[in-house]
Amino acid sequence: MRPRLLAPLFGIPRLPVVTMPPPFRPGDEVPRIDAYAGERPAAWIDDLHTEAAREWAAGRAFPTLLSTADPAIGLTRAAVREVLERSAAL
Repeated sequence: MRPRLLAPLFGIPRLPVVTMPPPFRPGDEVPRIDAYAGERPAAWIDDLHTEAAREWAAGRAFPTLLSTADPAIGLTRAAVREVLERSAAL
């Protein structure tokens, strides 16, 4: 199966993606996301944000958006629009 890039489908530039090596548990994501985000604003789009992810986002000194996609639907234009609008407002 060839990977499909979502950015062209939404008409936006390619965005960074932090991948997780399989197998991983949802709790394994926060350290990798934190390392990538560093000391800058971040948006994290996922289908499952754990309590640890919410605590991490709330405790950051930089604007952080957690956008949760419904796993039955996937990423939507509305979610992409929200992330882009919030990032433009920074």
